[in-house]
Amino acid sequence: WDASLLARLFNSESFSVRTTPDVFGVELFGGLKNVVALAAGFSDGLGLAENTKAAVLRRGLLEMSLLIRMLFPSSMPDTAQESCGIADLLTTCYSGRNWRCAKAFAKDPSRSWEDIEAELLNGQKLQGPSCCMDVQTLIDHRNLREDFPLLTAIHGAVTKRISPQDVFTTNGFQA
Repeated sequence: WDASLLARLFNSESFSVRTTPDVFGVELFGGLKNVVALAAGFSDGLGLAENTKAAVLRRGLLEMSLLIRMLFPSSMPDTAQESCGIADLLTTCYSGRNWRCAKAFAKDPSRSWEDIEAELLNGQKLQGPSCCMDVQTLIDHRNLREDFPLLTAIHGAVTKRISPQDVFTTNGFQA
């Protein structure tokens, strides 16, 4: 299908469709937002201030954009400004299933992700923890932990090496 044809078919007064040739950027933003949503859920589950969550979103968007540029230098920086970038990140970090499950995890980190998923998602699947594992493998393989302190801290909490609270107090997290 031609992207412009599909955009014309679906675009309406109540539904806006935009296209981009940045396939890799769109795909990676779609996965990485789920990882950042975990930190947003930790923040809300711990009852931290809204400005902490805002800092997570800002830092998360920076790290997402940087990782995408490192992996695919031909990706387009403007993709972060599209619905698949910042808009999807905001939605996921305020009401998505990864946010919801991470909020529950922050309140009781002794629980497993599988138990939380089963209780809260009614058969839907949680993507953030598994995506987080893959992202951290990539970061470690390329020796990039210093460039991605938030993503690395989120991984630490997901794997229970650090507490959800520690995501916001580690030396590497710079809001």
